[in-house]
Amino acid sequence: MGYGGDDNSIGVSGRVAAGATTLGLDAGADRNTATITVGGVWTNAGGLTVGASSTGNALAVYGVLQVTGGANDVIVGDAANASANSLTVIGGTFSSQAALVIGRSGSGNTLYATSGATVTSNNVRFGLNAGAVNNTGNVDGAGTTWTIDGKLRVGSDGNDNTLLVTNGAGVTVVSDVFVGGTSTGGTAGGNAITVTGSGSTFTIVSGTADLVIGYGTGTNQVTVADGGTLAVSSIRMGPNGTLAIGQGGAPGTVSPAATIDGLTGGTVVFSHTSSNYAFANPLSGGLGVQQFPVGRTVLSGSNS
Repeated sequence: MGYGGDDNSIGVSGRVAAGATTLGLDAGADRNTATITVGGVWTNAGGLTVGASSTGNALAVYGVLQVTGGANDVIVGDAANASANSLTVIGGTFSSQAALVIGRSGSGNTLYATSGATVTSNNVRFGLNAGAVNNTGNVDGAGTTWTIDGKLRVGSDGNDNTLLVTNGAGVTVVSDVFVGGTSTGGTAGGNAITVTGSGSTFTIVSGTADLVIGYGTGTNQVTVADGGTLAVSSIRMGPNGTLAIGQGGAPGTVSPAATIDGLTGGTVVFSHTSSNYAFANPLSGGLGVQQFPVGRTVLSGSNS
């Protein structure tokens, strides 16, 4: 829809079956919208793209959107000129058997899930290619969940991409998570995952999978604050990676059994107001530790 034109719209209130679908195909095909209302079911048996080479296209899911086929990727913001496109799931259900890419080469594209929405997908990429910047995801609100049946990369080769888990929402990842970079020589920076708010959780299911912060040389960060929980087994940090506990207010929680290892230059930062915050995680490698004023942290894990 929106092959070359602007401001087209479609609403789905019944059942729709489609093959490959593009919302906003050519350059200049801007601000096209599709809305799946409560009770509507859209089954897509091909690839799905929101904003191929255009801007401001929006797909909103209040009902059900199913993308079938393991090779049928979902892309929000495909080409370098595809910006400000969005996929929003509001109390509805979105599922994809293939990869979900927010900002393949485009910038400023968004995924937003809220109001008890249920999202499932395979591998996920925010900011896949160099130049894909400022792409964001926000999973928000109690009862809102996102299950990723593969790997998650926030900032594969792009800069300043962000995933937020807020206000009691939950994200569960089956495999490894990378924040910034795809190789030890990568320079992607400014990428972040933030887990904040009571009941908010970010979980890596596999006991052998890692949370890698700054795989290359870029400055990247994971923050857990204000009652949020980071439930992982292993955290590995590059030379400019940061794990932040708190962001000036109440701290969050990291699974006590999680091992934290990092290269010289990697940093664990405690920035909270708790007067007696216990941190039992073992720290190893060349990690630095910083405590900002006001709060007090007691390190009880082994350090090597």
